[in-house]
Amino acid sequence: MLIQYLNKCILFMLIAFTLAACGRASENAAGANAASAPDESLIHLVKANDVIISASKHTDSDVFRGLTVQVGQLSKYFDWTNVTNKTYYPAVHIADINRDEQHEIIIILTTGYGTGMNEQEIHVLNKEDLSELSLEDPLQAIKDQVTSDIQHEQNQVRVIVTTDTDEVEQNYLESDAVLWSEEVSFGSVIGYSAADGVITATVPGSVSPAAFAVNAILEYGSDLKVKAISLEPIE
Repeated sequence: MLIQYLNKCILFMLIAFTLAACGRASENAAGANAASAPDESLIHLVKANDVIISASKHTDSDVFRGLTVQVGQLSKYFDWTNVTNKTYYPAVHIADINRDEQHEIIIILTTGYGTGMNEQEIHVLNKEDLSELSLEDPLQAIKDQVTSDIQHEQNQVRVIVTTDTDEVEQNYLESDAVLWSEEVSFGSVIGYSAADGVITATVPGSVSPAAFAVNAILEYGSDLKVKAISLEPIE
């Protein structure tokens, strides 16, 4: 009788152990499926190598508010914006910008566009942990290093823009514009590019609401500060 009782106990324990194992396997499988299931609320805006930028599908305006950057299994939400027009979806470049022998992610966003206006932002992320690196503000660099003068004389308008190493002069008729600025204004249009591991910002300077006279071209160094500013006339 004792042997039979022990056999029944052992059988009961085996059955209980088997059921518990099956339960844990089912839970693990469900968890794995949940982890790998795509987030149906997000739309992929761009993919470059293993970098994906996503935004919420649900927006009540012409701007995506809040973007998610994913690299492999690592993802991070950023409080950035980008217009919903597919023509202006984010541009992504991967390069060793700061010469630390590690790749960074360069993301160029378009936050607004229209007649005489095109606003871009640039963000540089560490590819290993998605921390953001600080980039010098191009408008502050222009303010510190570029001077301008607009002179009016005998129905002529003379525009002079200078840096320590460059100078551009443009001449107009007074009648070419209804309203002239007191000085060359930068900031309504900012364009960024990244090529050969170098970031460049191009910022046109306006002399009236409808006319741009000069491009300030800013080249960034490996410390992510403006290394040089060159000027080119806009014909």
